[in-house]
Amino acid sequence: MGLRRPRRGPVGGVLTLGGLRASRWIRATARGRGLRRTRRPASPSLGTVTTRNVGTRHPVQHRRQAAGPRPNLTRLHHLSPRLGRSRLVVSRSPSGGRRPGPHHAGDPARSSWLPWVTVTDLVLALDFGGTKIAAALVDPSGSVVRSSRVPTPASDPWDAVVSVVSSVVQGDPVSAVGIASAGPVDTIRGTVSPINVPSWQAFPLRSAVSDLFPGLRVELAGDGVCMALGEHRRGAGQGSSFMVGLVVSTGVGGGLVLDGRPFGGRTGNAGHIGHIVVEPDGAPCTCGGRGCAETVAGGPRMVAWARRAGWQAPDEADAAVLAAAALAGEKIPLEAFERAGQAVGMAIAGAAAVCDLELAVIGGGVAQAGELLFEPVRRTLKTHAGLSYLAGLEVRAAELGGEAGLVGAAALVS
Repeated sequence: MGLRRPRRGPVGGVLTLGGLRASRWIRATARGRGLRRTRRPASPSLGTVTTRNVGTRHPVQHRRQAAGPRPNLTRLHHLSPRLGRSRLVVSRSPSGGRRPGPHHAGDPARSSWLPWVTVTDLVLALDFGGTKIAAALVDPSGSVVRSSRVPTPASDPWDAVVSVVSSVVQGDPVSAVGIASAGPVDTIRGTVSPINVPSWQAFPLRSAVSDLFPGLRVELAGDGVCMALGEHRRGAGQGSSFMVGLVVSTGVGGGLVLDGRPFGGRTGNAGHIGHIVVEPDGAPCTCGGRGCAETVAGGPRMVAWARRAGWQAPDEADAAVLAAAALAGEKIPLEAFERAGQAVGMAIAGAAAVCDLELAVIGGGVAQAGELLFEPVRRTLKTHAGLSYLAGLEVRAAELGGEAGLVGAAALVS
């Protein structure tokens, strides 16, 4: 909470509540109970005072520090539910001073009020995918403070989730947990059924994580939604209100931000743009359909198509090798990226027409090829996004990389 100069009484005292100087906010919440005037102590002391009778179950504790050099603090400052959320006091001002009053002309050293501290709510973000599990502590600005990632095990990955979470938290308190998961997800029941993790079908991920952090708010969303939300908050989507985020990598994932808010639809799976059909008689898709954009633009599908078309490459060649060959001017790799760009462009055009979008942000490994993918995407949109309200539709490259899902997951609870 902001610290401000207390109001003095007629005898030079300050309003206190159970021995603690009370801000207007606390006085209003306490509804006047226990307020009295008291004189300021002759000199500051170090200790903890507890206020009583503030109308909640838990007391408010405050530590008053004596004058002198201020050490960094890392402790949880508990405020009752009616007064605010749990907050982590992470540091004091670099000079160790105090917040100046208006009469001090911005000189912290002359201030005699309470110590100047920086207060933040650290959120734990978990990003569960078919190939990697990542976790991070994220501050209120959306910056990743500490992170870790491990490969997703072929068998039951829960132990890996616990391990990566523990390595990030390291005993520090967190105020809430946001989860991004490969889908399909069921945000009503809190379960996930990642296509690439057969052992996790209807796995109760939200409740399992809640058991690790009892009493904390835990929210779940699809990884595409979290990617879009992360880019909207801190990346290429800043300033937009209606956007789709795409991850073009092994598959083609996506998520929607509509009217500035993440949109998951009825079950949390809205925005799966990779499963818009672009070739009605196309190849079978892992979703059970045929001709989805993912069957054309997914990295392994691009490589497989290029091989069938006659591209000669080592057995271990992937989309990165295909992109290098295209940049070198090889015809078949160039055609593979042309097909992928057209498929992504058609999918974006369809989603934009339905949702009245203004922006598409594209990330993922295949998108690292740059204009090899983006140029045919934009050209396809000129052909297929012809409605007047789509005239200003933009396409931008994602900016947050692998952190987008973590930033978006944290934004679910902050």
